[in-house]
Amino acid sequence: MAHPRRLRSLPMAAALVFGLVSSISRAQSWVALGPESAEVTASVVDPTHPETVYLGTAQGGVYRSGDRGATWHSMSTPIAGSINALVLAPGTPSSLFAVTGSGLFKSIDQGGSWTEVATGLSGSDASLVALAVAPSTPTTLYAASNVAAVSAGVQVLKTTDGGQSWQTLSVASAHATVKALAIDPTDAQTVYAGTSCCGGGLFKTTDGGASWTDVTGGIATKLIDVIAIDPRASATIWAATPQGLYQSVDGAATWQGVTLPFPIADRINSFLFDPLTAGTLYLTLGQRVLKSTDAGATWANASSGLGSAALTTLAIDPTDPARLYTGSRGDGVFLTRDAAAAWTASNSGLTASRIRALLLDSSQPPSLLFAGTYASGAFRSIDQGASWTKLNLAAGVDALASVQGTPRSLFAVAEGRVQRSSDNGDSWTVKSPSMQADGGARTPAIQCLAASPSRLYAGSCGDGVFRSDDSGESWTATGDLGGRCVGAIAIDPSQVNTVYLSASGGWPNPAALKSIDGGDTWQVLDLGVADPFPGAILVDPSNPQIVFLAMLSLAGGSAGLFRSSNGGTSWTPVESLPGNVTELFLEPASHALYAAVTGTGVFKSLDSGATWVDLSLDLLSFSFSALAADPQGKVFLGTSDLGAFSLEAGTLAPDAGMADAQVADAGPNPPADDAGISGSDSGTAADIGNRAGLVESGCSCSGGTSATSGLVPLLLALALGLNRARSLPRGHG
Repeated sequence: MAHPRRLRSLPMAAALVFGLVSSISRAQSWVALGPESAEVTASVVDPTHPETVYLGTAQGGVYRSGDRGATWHSMSTPIAGSINALVLAPGTPSSLFAVTGSGLFKSIDQGGSWTEVATGLSGSDASLVALAVAPSTPTTLYAASNVAAVSAGVQVLKTTDGGQSWQTLSVASAHATVKALAIDPTDAQTVYAGTSCCGGGLFKTTDGGASWTDVTGGIATKLIDVIAIDPRASATIWAATPQGLYQSVDGAATWQGVTLPFPIADRINSFLFDPLTAGTLYLTLGQRVLKSTDAGATWANASSGLGSAALTTLAIDPTDPARLYTGSRGDGVFLTRDAAAAWTASNSGLTASRIRALLLDSSQPPSLLFAGTYASGAFRSIDQGASWTKLNLAAGVDALASVQGTPRSLFAVAEGRVQRSSDNGDSWTVKSPSMQADGGARTPAIQCLAASPSRLYAGSCGDGVFRSDDSGESWTATGDLGGRCVGAIAIDPSQVNTVYLSASGGWPNPAALKSIDGGDTWQVLDLGVADPFPGAILVDPSNPQIVFLAMLSLAGGSAGLFRSSNGGTSWTPVESLPGNVTELFLEPASHALYAAVTGTGVFKSLDSGATWVDLSLDLLSFSFSALAADPQGKVFLGTSDLGAFSLEAGTLAPDAGMADAQVADAGPNPPADDAGISGSDSGTAADIGNRAGLVESGCSCSGGTSATSGLVPLLLALALGLNRARSLPRGHG
């Protein structure tokens, strides 16, 4: 399947027409590097072709296996946002439904192509969280609506014609939100719905949704996570809640609590029955799979091989029920062939990690590439991404940096704390700042980091910036930032007391700031634009008066790349590169400046931004989160949905269809000879000090944990209404 070229924004199209952007040779292509992992949110086995298994991910991707989970292939989807469920409806052909935060999608060719199902809801109200197919009447489906639709009195949608038309049903109180659905396997008119918010409970209808009865009595909470009906005895129903597991044997008239061998510290999010062996049940509870062989009277831990993976889904092969699949939040999918006696990871081809940081360190052998992710931890590669080793680092890795030395020192921000390694990432020690607050000392939530041989700066959300002159052994709080969230830090490599920040939130506004006294005092820089929202920032190591700043378009503000040639006193837009520049990287040895523009592509300049080369080519993702390059021009790109990619250095060539276009000076940009950069090796202080800090850094502006979605990319997506349609190669499983 060909990859249609993405539509460029009008400003970028203009830059192409006037010759400000050229492209490299079409013979080159981006290579997917992984790491192999994913945040699996949904899974299902095709009951008629059990060798075919589907996975849904938190980034809207669908993966298919045609060999019972041995390998995975990415499918083409138009889906933006997490896939909350995958459901197969039998038929000729069978229909695969993807339940998402942006609506309901359907495929009739094993995920090869998708169409959006018109449910009658639109915008934020279209968000769905669950779907159930009536086993006795597969054209009858019920869908659970998200909280956004409650104001319209819609909590459940119903179709009796396979999704061609829908009716809306109101189940519970006006503010309740339905999360779980289950249909009686023998009677499509009998349906159970469980709520997850704002009142409600567990409800039952016996007339196809015309009326509902509250059957929560005996359950200690009104929050229902999972409903499961025994396929052999439909009066036996299981309800999983944050307070524990409950069973009814009389069609939900009464309930009894079920004793599990572990406390309910985490929610039960999956429950299934062995289709061939009566009384054999499975569920997922946090990091464990539990199994019962006596119809739920007793449960045993069946988690060997799963390690500390946070489990999210369960699926079973209906013809070979000893084969099960469990998905996880960040560790991909695990497979068992012996009825959960032992599990093994099975992630070949599953490259859906959310990259948050990349670090390429070639300062000494071996040359190392590190990747930090949102939910999969951190990885190290000694062969430029051809293979990866997972590091013992917490899941939410927001930033990575290194300092040259023997041994080299690595620094990471993981789960909101600064950590240091002296053995190339094999082990890590927490070296995070602390601060005094009401009630005693506490640890601020760090979300970005900049490093030089003699100075570290760590930025937080709401607690300011901290500096260390002893590799993190001790920290000093810097001057007040007015409660702002720091998203990026850049150090002047010639003077570590000179430091620049990009910060959002707080009062009075988002701002770029500068300090010349190590952060004791901060000056808000006049960017010369209305409603600025600064992002990535870096300093030219050969001429520290030259500073680049990416500006994001939020609330009608200016977007693009800005350049200062006087240390931030005044700024000039780099008009040849419009759009939301989310990532910047300056490679000092090759004098190359790289920029990633969300929704548009990746670009390279050898003349300080006067002209650019389009490196985008056949990129499969335009949701950028990290950027790096080596002195030879090989580029490494992190994305927030499809892992990392690399592009070998290539020969510059005119863009296809633009052979007559000449690369021209961009007018107001400075002369190219301003761009001279000293030939320091990759991994030196200059390189380290100029890594753009905006790496989808998770933050909570109330000072909470950093293991959340990135603040700036999230705000950008909300502002632009991004509903990105990805075009991926069809799998051949």
